[in-house]
Formats: sequence, C-alpha cells, structure tokens
Amino acid sequence: MPRPWIIIHCIISVDGRLTTARHLRTRWEEVTPEAVAEYYRLSRYLGAQGILISSNNLPVAEQAIQVLQEDAIQPRPAPALIVPDSRGRVNWTLMKRMPWLQSVLVLCAESTPASYLSYLSDEGIEYIVAGDKDVDLRAALEEVWLRRRLSLVQCQGGGILTGQLLRHGLADELSLVVAPIAVGGTNTPTLFEAPDLDSVMHITRLRLSHLQGLNGGALWLRYDIAREEGES
Repeated sequence: MPRPWIIIHCIISVDGRLTTARHLRTRWEEVTPEAVAEYYRLSRYLGAQGILISSNNLPVAEQAIQVLQEDAIQPRPAPALIVPDSRGRVNWTLMKRMPWLQSVLVLCAESTPASYLSYLSDEGIEYIVAGDKDVDLRAALEEVWLRRRLSLVQCQGGGILTGQLLRHGLADELSLVVAPIAVGGTNTPTLFEAPDLDSVMHITRLRLSHLQGLNGGALWLRYDIAREEGES
C-alpha cells in the first residue's frame, strides 16, 4: 500500500549526536547558530507536506513550522504535524492554538488509554490507531497517505523514532546538516537509536546524492536509501 516518501532531516554533530547530552538543556542554537540557520533554510527547501517527530522533540517541530510560515514568500498551508504518542503524554490544549500547529495528526496504538483518545476527540485532534502495544509505523503511515494524501513527509527526530524508521525500512532518504562540533559521551542521543544488528546483512546501505558546504563550516549530506530489488 502507498505511504508518504520519508526524508529524515536532522542536524547532528560530526560524531552523529543529536544533542549535547541527555541531562543538558543546551540548544543547538547556543553552540552552532549558523548550522541551525542552514538547517531551517534547507527544511524550507525540501518542501515537505508533513513533519513527523517524536513527542519529546515537539519544541523543535514548533520552531520549524513557525520558521516555515514566517519566512514564506507566499502564504501556504502549514505542514501537517505527525506525532507518535502511544502513551498519551502530550497536552495539546494550548499547543494547537498556535497558528502554525493547526493541522495535527497523532499516531496511537491499541494500548493508548481510552481517556486520551477521548481527549483528542474533544480537542478536535485527528488520530490514527495502528499497532497493539506500540505504534505500527508502517500501518500508520499508510493510513496517513489514505487520509491526507501527503506525498512527502520530513522526519525531524528523535533518535528512537529515526531508528525505528531505519530498522523497518521506512526511511527513503537522509538529509543531514553536519555541524562543525564534536560532542562525544557514552549516553548522548545519536541519530539512530535502534537495537543492535544480529548480522551485517542487515546494515542499511546508502547512496550519496548531494554534498555541499554550508555557512559556518557545516556540511549538507543527502543520501538515498539503497533498496534491494522488490523492496518498498
């Protein structure tokens, strides 16, 4: 069944870290502002119809959508915000009133509390139930296509969500802004946080499609996911 084309668009350090450390509240803007500006510029350039992001990273999506709307030469509909939230943790009451968050789609599972689904209905927020304990991303994205006909969705993290897309063969392309910083750390979140491979046969192969130097010493790397024949 068709699903949206998924581009993982993230800003990372040269060692693949998504943040400075799990326990720090430091934002990328504080340590590499030029790379962040390029990241948002390229987010506009990619022109996605939807932004897929983990519930923990919602402030990033808010800023991205706000920038997309404020910097647009011509007014255009805000991208749909797609958020997996099987545990029902997000309070949407205030967030959905923001003009750049008018189109929200929450991905839930059979295990999601009925009270949360009722809350979403009361708030007028559309949701999809796919999967038992956790969200079945493939089934959910297929339903996103059926309901919204979104052909291009940009995933902006975090690492667990991007890891799930990678392991389940749901990522089609990587768009990485590599900031000129090195972070390190043993528990610092990385671009892909997924279970260990049990065979090198399951390594995801990539094809470089674009390489570009950016302001401030950052790099833009764009990769296609190399599919085996017959894969979708």
